[in-house]
Amino acid sequence: MSQSFVKLPSLWCNIEPTISFTSTDELDDLSQSWRTVLDHHCFPHTEQFRVTFLASYYAPTTLESAGTFTRLKVLRRSTGQYGVITPNVVFIVLLEPEPELSSKYRRGMVDHEIRRGMEDMRKLGSLTSIYGLAVFGRRMAVYTKNGDDEILPLRPPFDPAADLAPEALWGLEVTSAEGMGRLQEIAVQIKAACADGDTKST
Repeated sequence: MSQSFVKLPSLWCNIEPTISFTSTDELDDLSQSWRTVLDHHCFPHTEQFRVTFLASYYAPTTLESAGTFTRLKVLRRSTGQYGVITPNVVFIVLLEPEPELSSKYRRGMVDHEIRRGMEDMRKLGSLTSIYGLAVFGRRMAVYTKNGDDEILPLRPPFDPAADLAPEALWGLEVTSAEGMGRLQEIAVQIKAACADGDTKST
């Protein structure tokens, strides 16, 4: 761990979770806060990692309509055939403003999109065990997939009236000891897999 988790709340500039993110600048601040956490506390550049983002990318879904999200990707440079250095996607994070967590529909869309992103990672063959993070502000839900197993937590069969992604999934806050510890634990596992050569070009 490069820094203590107690320093993390300052990254959010004392913005309370109840305040809506309505402007592009505020959404950019949220993205930058998470990018800083990943860059400085989990995947430093000195270890050949790079955090990139696609701001507000369009994502058609199987739900009622399309959604727009901010996505972060963690890349690791690796040397492939003939000495060619290739970036591999080793971790994805989908971001939404914290006030949106109260929306059953938005939770369902974010849950759907993080699962779809992880399935794309599996098809490209990045890691044997893969992780994704669905985030509303400071609150995060951790998704995992090992080999060809289903993504955890399991999702119930689709039903328009069902709460497919209950709010309880987002029980971790990155500004807490438990939340930051879980995030750093994921980073350690990903870096160990990378060190073992458990990656393919994506």
